[in-house]
Amino acid sequence: MAPTVPIIAETNEKLEQLQGEIERETGHSVSKNELLDRMVDRAFESKSELIESFRAE
Repeated sequence: MAPTVPIIAETNEKLEQLQGEIERETGHSVSKNELLDRMVDRAFESKSELIESFRAE
């Protein structure tokens, strides 16, 4: 069984908006899981930017 991560409604809405935009722009169906996997991979590639974003708060 895959782990689950609770997210707030606002974050879920943003994911759905991104999902819709990607599907409209590419013509490919994208699951939230695929979207999150890609986002985590991209953030992992630029860890320093992600870390800095937390310092700025």
